[in-house]
Amino acid sequence: MDANRAVNNAIFTITNDQIDQVLCSDGDNRPNIAWWGRRTEVYDIHAPQIDKNGNARWTPKGLAICLARSMKSAPSIVSDSAGREIIAWRDDRISSDKYELYQN
Repeated sequence: MDANRAVNNAIFTITNDQIDQVLCSDGDNRPNIAWWGRRTEVYDIHAPQIDKNGNARWTPKGLAICLARSMKSAPSIVSDSAGREIIAWRDDRISSDKYELYQN
C-alpha cells in the first residue's frame, strides 16, 4: 500500500474523529466505505460513494447515513447483488443502557 498523499485520494478529511472504518466491494471494483465519526456533539454513521478511480461521487465529505440524536457506533457494510450498499450499526436511541441494531 502506498501512503503517498500525492498519488492517493483522501476520502474524508476533517479534524474530528473517524472511527471503525469498514469496507466492501460492490462487485464492480468500486469500494463501499462507512465509519462512525463526529461532526457535531454526537457520533453519526457516514459513508461516501467512491467511483472506480477513488473519486467522491456524492459530497466531498460523504453523507451522514444516520443523524438521530443518539450514540451510533460499530458500522458494518455489505453490498447486494445490484451493487447497493447496506449499512448496519449499533444505536442507543431507545435507551443509553442498551444498544439496538439499525440499517440504512
